[in-house]
Amino acid sequence: MQVAGPYEVAFLEQSGADMTNHVHGEHRVIRGDGCGSFAIAYPAGNERHCTFLVTGADMATPAAGSLTNEIGFIGGLFMTNLEDIGTLGWSKRTGGELSRSEREGLLKQALNAQVLAAKGEGLADFRVTEAGLARVDSGKIRIPDSRTARESERLMDELGQPSLVNHCYRTYWWGCLLAQHDAIVIEDEEAFYIASLLHDLGLTERHFCCNAEAHCFAVEGAFAADEFLATQGWEQTRRDVVAEAITLHLNMMLDLTHGPLAHYLSAGAKCDVVGARSTDIPPTTIEEVLRRYPGLRFADEFAALLGAEAQARPHSRIGFVLSNLSLGELFPLGKLEGDPKRMK
Repeated sequence: MQVAGPYEVAFLEQSGADMTNHVHGEHRVIRGDGCGSFAIAYPAGNERHCTFLVTGADMATPAAGSLTNEIGFIGGLFMTNLEDIGTLGWSKRTGGELSRSEREGLLKQALNAQVLAAKGEGLADFRVTEAGLARVDSGKIRIPDSRTARESERLMDELGQPSLVNHCYRTYWWGCLLAQHDAIVIEDEEAFYIASLLHDLGLTERHFCCNAEAHCFAVEGAFAADEFLATQGWEQTRRDVVAEAITLHLNMMLDLTHGPLAHYLSAGAKCDVVGARSTDIPPTTIEEVLRRYPGLRFADEFAALLGAEAQARPHSRIGFVLSNLSLGELFPLGKLEGDPKRMK
């Protein structure tokens, strides 16, 4: 549920094929699935808020209430804002801990995605094409050489296991290559590089389960990255872009509405961990990147880190994923072993 401004929503049926939604205000209902959930469009930058009146088939009287950046159950009707999960605002508010309704909503979303995938539907906007593959050119990828970029490399080299560090570098390369395939420009190249390097900062020994306000390693890492970038003199707006990209990268689905930087950070990480969209990158280019940044036991070591996260934080996104979903073979690209020396 995405909402803004005052609304009155009337559910004439609690279940069934159709629902009727009466909305007052300048915004509009964009979806009603007949299961007590609804979605409302809102202008960018507006606070998410709604007032509502719900009438259900088994309710003696209508239920009234209001929501502001929250979720809830009213009269047995499920309402949640899945689009808010992983944002910086959500992360600061919840620490990265999923509520019951958020977990149920994510499970429904994941099951729907699996059904669509089995039918060959619901695919990403970008499909493998000869033109897209032709645009992929590793020679055009630039490694930022700013002071903050060098300090970010030093920080991860100091804190991270070598296999985790190489994963972070590969995430940057996969993200850049997928952006090339899609003909999308990531404007702030330095911020994307640093977000890629620091996106798993919350899995390092120094930060894992050390922040009492964080209940998810990505949120913990985002908070730590924000503190680090503050010491580098970065302004808050730019720090927020990096922090939100880090908190969002664990979302199962992340489209470009959150911006290219966040989208391709998530895409690069998923490419490395589950092989998502790896067919959009020529095999010779994949081999080149893996020679630069080999796996170094990444599969075993990263699986152990995620297992520790799920055990310590069962209501985090990783806890939810490992408890409910079958992801198939993990780390298909990160298994290549080889010389630990990185080529830059």
